[in-house]
Amino acid sequence: MDGVVPCNDGLLCLAPAGNVGFCSQNCSTLGRPCAGAPPGTYAYCAVGPAGTPNGKPGCAFLCTGGGHTFTCPGETTCATDDDPPGSGQRLCMP
Repeated sequence: MDGVVPCNDGLLCLAPAGNVGFCSQNCSTLGRPCAGAPPGTYAYCAVGPAGTPNGKPGCAFLCTGGGHTFTCPGETTCATDDDPPGSGQRLCMP
């Protein structure tokens, strides 16, 4: 993740290798829900400190997990691979 997309104040850019980035917020506890997600979506603290440009955990959107399906926001789409592998959980990616 390289942080190349300009984001509004208080947000950080998450850019998976080879993908266009998206803006997200920092969070404090990995695995906990993130506040402020649009209706029908689910954001949680999923990106570890090593994966963010400011070294703090970041929020990501989940599209499949725990037997539930959620909408991906904006122009993101549901990844084709589980993250982490074998978890049945998929993230929304640019």
